[in-house]
This record gives sequence, C-alpha cells and structure tokens, in this order.
Amino acid sequence: GTLFKNPSPLGLGDTFTQADIDADTISYWHSGSETISDSFQFFVDDVSGGSPTATTTFTPLTITPVDDPPSFTPVAAVVDEGAAVTISNGHLNAADPDTSNDNLIFEVTSVPPLGTLVLGASVLQLGSTFTLADVVAGQLVYTHDGSETVAAAIGLELTDSTTIVSGTLDIAVNPVSDTPVAGGSFAFAVGEGSSAVVSSTVLAAADVDDGPEALTWTVTSAPSHGALNQQSFTQAQVSSNIVGYTHDGGEESTDSFTLSLDDAAVGDPVTGLVVTITVNAVDDPPTLVTGTVTIDEGEKTALTKVEVGALDPDTKAEKLIFTVTLPPVNGNLMLNGAQTVSFSLQDVADGLVVYAHNGSETTADSFTVTVTDQSSTSTAGIVSVIVNPVSDPPSAGGSLTISVTEGATVTVSNTVLAATDVDDGAEALTWTLDAVPSDGKLYVDGSFLDVGDTFTQEQVDSGLLLLLHDGSESQSDVFELSLDDGEVGNPITGVMVDIEVIAIDDMPVLFVGTLVVAEGGLVTFSTGTVDATDPDTGREDLEFNVTGPL
Repeated sequence: GTLFKNPSPLGLGDTFTQADIDADTISYWHSGSETISDSFQFFVDDVSGGSPTATTTFTPLTITPVDDPPSFTPVAAVVDEGAAVTISNGHLNAADPDTSNDNLIFEVTSVPPLGTLVLGASVLQLGSTFTLADVVAGQLVYTHDGSETVAAAIGLELTDSTTIVSGTLDIAVNPVSDTPVAGGSFAFAVGEGSSAVVSSTVLAAADVDDGPEALTWTVTSAPSHGALNQQSFTQAQVSSNIVGYTHDGGEESTDSFTLSLDDAAVGDPVTGLVVTITVNAVDDPPTLVTGTVTIDEGEKTALTKVEVGALDPDTKAEKLIFTVTLPPVNGNLMLNGAQTVSFSLQDVADGLVVYAHNGSETTADSFTVTVTDQSSTSTAGIVSVIVNPVSDPPSAGGSLTISVTEGATVTVSNTVLAATDVDDGAEALTWTLDAVPSDGKLYVDGSFLDVGDTFTQEQVDSGLLLLLHDGSESQSDVFELSLDDGEVGNPITGVMVDIEVIAIDDMPVLFVGTLVVAEGGLVTFSTGTVDATDPDTGREDLEFNVTGPL
C-alpha cells in the first residue's frame, strides 16, 4: 500500500507530525492486492536535537480481503475460411486474482452463426459453459463453416461466482479460395453417329468464390468412339450450349471421357471426373459389296464375300438376304445344288452359293443383286463374271457309214464324216488314219493314205476324200480314224467308219485246155481240160454249155 499526507504520498525519508496525525491528514491506501497485512517503519524525533527513538515497526491495520471482479477484455482471434483455431487466454484475456482458473466460468450467450465452438469433443450451444482452465488446457476450438463471411463473434459471460462480466470475442476470417464443386449428372445419351450438346444438366460447376466464366473444364482423357468440339471450356460455355459431342457411328453402346475442373485459384483442381455416354443404336442400312468372279468355261465356283458381300454391323450374316434381280445369262446361281434367286450372307460365307457356267463360248457374264436386313434394302449392284475360254474337245459326227459299189470309187462326204468344234474351224480339225480298210484305199487329192496319214475336215467338206474299193467280193469293210483340234489332250480316238460294199455279178472266167484222144477213143474231161471261176458263184452253180463241134 501507500502512506499519504493529504494529498501527497509519503516516500522513504518523508516526515509527518503528530499534529498531522491528530488532524487526520495521515492515511494508508491499500493497493488492492490480495495481501491481508502491511507495515512500515518510522522513528520519532523532536526538534531539541536529542537522539531519536529507536526504529519502531508499526502495523497500522489488518487488511480485510475484498472479492475483486474478474477481468475480461477479449482480443480478436484470426482463422482461415473453413479452418479451425484454438481459443487461448491470449484471445479471451481473462483473469481474477481471487479465483482459480477452475472456478472462473464462461457461459456462451451467443453462438457463432457461421461456425462451431467446440470444447473437447462437445459442440457448445447457447448456455453452455466452460472454465478458464479448459481454455488454458487448449480445449476450446472454433471451427469456421467455410462460408464466404469475413467475421464472426461469440458472446460470453465470465463469472467468479460473485460477479458477472460480459464480453464479445471477435473472430476475423481470412478468405480462402474454395475448391470448385463439380455437379451435374455426368451422363447423357446420343444417337449412333449423331451429335449431342453437353449441357449444364450434364456439367454444373459451382464455386462460391468464382463465377461460371472462371470455372474451367479440361479434357484429360478423350472419348474413344467420338469427339468433343472443345478440349477446354468454361461453365459459362456449357450453360450457353457451346460444348458438343459427336459419335463416330460405330456399334459401341457406351463411351466416356474424363475431365478436370479448376477455378481461378492455383492448386485446387478437381480431377478424375468421368462423363458416361450412352449410345442409342441406329439400324444402319446394309452396304452391298460386289466384285468380279473369274471362272473357266463350263466350270463351277463357290462365291465369296469379296464377290458378293455386305457390310452391316447391326445384322447377323444369316439375316442379310441377297435377292437376284437380274440373273446371269450364261450360267446359273445355285444354292445347295438347286438353282436360286435368293440366299444369305451366311450361305456365301459357308461356300454354299455357286455360279455354274453353261459351257458356252462366252467370255463374260453378270448378274444383279440387292441385299436387305429386313428393314432396309440396298441399291442394286452388279457382279461381273470373267470366263476363261477352255478348248473344248472336238465332236466326231456324221453317219460314219458309207456305201461303195464293188470295185468302184466313192467320195467320203461330210455326211459321213462331220467333225465339229465350238473353238475351231474345219481347217483346224484333223483326221488321222489309224487303220486302213482291208479291201480298198483312201486317198486325198490323188494321194493314197496309209496309217498315220492325215486330212482335215475342210478337205472332207470340199469332197477331196475318196474311197476306192479293190473289187473284191467282201460285203463290208471298215477303217479307223482319230480326230484332233490341235490342242494338247483333246483327241478323240477309235472313230470307226463302216463300209458297205454293193456287190456286182462278175462274169465267169472260162479256162480251156487241150484234149488228147485216140482215134475212136474216149477221154474224161478234167479241170485241166475245162475249168471256170466266178467269185460270185459257187462251182456247183457254174454250168458249161457246148455251143458246137469244132
């Protein structure tokens, strides 16, 4: 405390008189501390110059304690937006020299509207209490709710069980760039081969700090079966229906792409945002594929999908049906061995559809087809056929029979020998004599033919082939020919021409010898005396007539 000699305080060495005491001008003022006693030393002296009395300790009074009110002068706390701060006594600035921290009790008189005040694990509500000891122990925490506020306040009352003092703890909030929020369905549908707008129903970005023009979507993984018209775009562009997706027309039923979302601040993008696309199938019309068939004359070949095919990703091969609208002229289309005008792509794939050339001397053919998937029919297409000519074997025709009068000559005409060949003319068709007639000869232009000699059909047609009978009495004969067209491997052998010999009654030949007889004698005729021959008549039918004596 302090001694006062009204109105001035007395310090060490200062004096006062008994008269001052009697006049009540000497007083003691206690400092307000929590002491319950005090003392000061003084000595008494008079003015006669004698020795002063010994130093005396004087206890002027016993100090009666007074309950001091607690002090509470809060200092604002600072917290980042959406973060937490521990409220210390440095913020509350509370004290009471008479009361322990355990007995200094705070009561919440107003709760922060945009955050929570937590003691340990308990959220404090209006009327909740805590002690200064809790504060000193670091148990009191304020958590901001992340809103865009810049200030908050907590109303408190502090009591020492005798006196209540009120105060407000202000909280300053430092704004923080919030991470943007990626909203929307993240899914849309598109028709196969069509386009769709990626609207704000699909992508709906929001950020309490930024407007849609500052929220940027970036494609980090492109779609596999289509294309986006923008690789980076803002939410404002999405809302303006500027962003679109076009499907590539393939048969996949889904597609997707991945995005990241960023605002104007650095370092807080949202990544891995997958947008799923449902592709609604469209029945594509079939596309007809036609090619060229190459075949040898008179042969058959199975058609392939290169020559008659179809492209339709929606339809199975057995459901793609070809219809022949104009059939081939020089051949036939066959399915399982029977002529057909309709077949499936699966039939073609299985090798069941066959083009059979008719063997004519044509070098080309074609047929026209369409294909349908039961919903759509293609335009007609022409399948061309290239026919490789093949040398046909010649044909040996004619009667192959000739009649000749015994000993006469006859022309072997083209009614007897009539060689034909669709590939060659008469001059190229060669007859070879393989066996000569037994009773006559063949000759051409005056030259006799022997085994191995040849002549042409043209010579036959010109009447140059002759048969000369040798006059013998045979009633039939034969000669053998082979026919060739000059191509390797095509000869016709064993052509037999029968000869009918028309017989002529030949004159008998008389033989007369010399007969020797004795006068008046008798002699017997023998074949040495008289004989006759006739190839047409037996000896028993030959009669001699005596025409008279010599």
